[in-house]
Amino acid sequence: MDIPVLLKRSARYLLVRRGFALVITLASMGVAWVFVRFFFQFFPWLHPSGNGAVVTIGMARAGVGGLIAVGIARIQDGVRHRLDRSFFRSQYDARQILEDLAERIRTAQNTTQLTTLLVEQITKALHPSALTLYVEVADALLQTAADGVPPKLHRLTTEHPLLKEIARQGQPVDVPPPDSDLFASFSMIEPLQCECIIPLPARDGRLVGIIVLGPRLSEEPYSREDKRLLSSVANQAGVAIESIRLAEKMAAQLVAVRRTAYESEMAR
Repeated sequence: MDIPVLLKRSARYLLVRRGFALVITLASMGVAWVFVRFFFQFFPWLHPSGNGAVVTIGMARAGVGGLIAVGIARIQDGVRHRLDRSFFRSQYDARQILEDLAERIRTAQNTTQLTTLLVEQITKALHPSALTLYVEVADALLQTAADGVPPKLHRLTTEHPLLKEIARQGQPVDVPPPDSDLFASFSMIEPLQCECIIPLPARDGRLVGIIVLGPRLSEEPYSREDKRLLSSVANQAGVAIESIRLAEKMAAQLVAVRRTAYESEMAR
């Protein structure tokens, strides 16, 4: 989104939000004033008298106004969510999709189901020009099933200095521009047209996968909020991959034990 458009939209957004808050405040004060006035009109024996009458009535109106304000707090929250979605729909939708994804990851039964879910939902949320997902297929070995990846990049070892550094940082890493002195360390993944790398850590911090994101189709950079949500998704995905791999190993060991027992029985 162009900066002038964003500034205009932000200014209009603040104006609408503050205007709505002002209207709610004035409406609460008006309702409180009317309520207190008619209350004392119908119950005149409760009407205060003397020098403290003004203060007492004012306090009563303030109390009623406060109660009304508390009562409409939920309405304000609902309107605020609608304003957020109306003015910043793409950011709102991306946040909702990624937050839901972090919960849905737990339902994945195998690596294929998990990778499909991650690729589809992240693409839907952020619209990257390219997305390459690597997951652990053996100890210290990551693999991708993405199309268009050069054969030499189908598999990556976590012992590579770049992946070691990504694992050490444990958070999304922006790829420096090609003319930067720091770009040399990222040259290995240059064919992937990468702009941001998100590590998928296991419980012990070791790397069990990475998400390689290309530039967004909107040409907007990945925001701090985007990276925060991606980190949450990546942490959930890393734990899920670790659990799936552990379950697969246990299943393979069980099959091997049964095969050995069967062969021993046949030999006897």
